[in-house]
Amino acid sequence: MRKHISRVLLGVFALTLAVATRAHAQDFPSVRIIAKGANGYMAVVGRDTMLIITQEFTDSIGSWHKELKMLRKENELQRRALTAHEQADGAQEKSRGDARAYVSELEQQLAGYKQLAEGYKRLNAPRTFSVEGGFGASGSDTKPALVFGVGWSRLRFWTLLQEANVGGFVGANFPIF
Repeated sequence: MRKHISRVLLGVFALTLAVATRAHAQDFPSVRIIAKGANGYMAVVGRDTMLIITQEFTDSIGSWHKELKMLRKENELQRRALTAHEQADGAQEKSRGDARAYVSELEQQLAGYKQLAEGYKRLNAPRTFSVEGGFGASGSDTKPALVFGVGWSRLRFWTLLQEANVGGFVGANFPIF
């Protein structure tokens, strides 16, 4: 620190000496140091207040300037990365929404297929008890004939009722389709 003070005082002395030895008759303002800082001095030159800084501080300002430029570049890269991330996030959110809609559609289709399968099961399932009937004619007798039957599971019992004919049948039900 004393080294800096010595440099500044030497600079002020040299400035004063140069002013005093000038060949022409120009008046130079007086210099008065009013405060000492960590990196220089505050001085009054004539009517103006000025800051006198050390060479070391001037050099550090240069390195700060370089560091600032580097940080600005890094900030720009991070800003671009953030923008790219936000765009990717938006695309992913859209993709997730599309996937949710697709899953919903598939679930609706699955529910429809389950209902269809239940309908086929009901059609294919043997009934425990059934009543069957019909009418028609038989052989040479053109009088109407009635057929009446009952079924249990796949087993069937029928009777034929006609004016001159009566008969009974036993059978089984074997679905093909």
